[in-house]
Amino acid sequence: MPSSKNKQTSFLDLPAELRNDIYHLSLFCGTIIIGRQYHEPALLTTTLEIRAETLPIFYGVNTFTAPCVWFATQFMMDMPPEKLAMLRAFHAVSIAFSIKLQARELYGGVKEHRKNMRYIRDRVHRLVEVQGKGALQRNVVLVPVIPDLDRVGEKVEWVTLAELERLVLKEGLDAMTNVEA
Repeated sequence: MPSSKNKQTSFLDLPAELRNDIYHLSLFCGTIIIGRQYHEPALLTTTLEIRAETLPIFYGVNTFTAPCVWFATQFMMDMPPEKLAMLRAFHAVSIAFSIKLQARELYGGVKEHRKNMRYIRDRVHRLVEVQGKGALQRNVVLVPVIPDLDRVGEKVEWVTLAELERLVLKEGLDAMTNVEA
């Protein structure tokens, strides 16, 4: 009969909560910039059980950023739908937006404003439905909002398409109120 001193334990014998804490510490990068060659961390390739435990954590805790449409398209096309469904934040950098500029256009030119919003809606739709294969959640795709192009160094805010439409409408109403006052 083997003694308890000789019994080996493995990483997978640890409680799931502790393993998840270790995975979070190991896999959290903050922002991952998608480039020509994107590779998952080596931890995700160790065993099938560890892969099953780590994939949702890796894709759920990090923000994936595509600096251009080509990289976003490649990233989405190469990724299976089940992984796309795990993404929680995808920054579409090439879809930049200025709130003040849009507010001026909303007040001064509704046609131009609608054209810009339609362009952004189409880009987000294409990312979600075509490149994202329908598995990518619409609220995962975030677009950068530059509050005022006139002020250099202004902090960029990342918002969903629905939040963007609310921001532009609010700014447009504020602009109209300020002009009328």
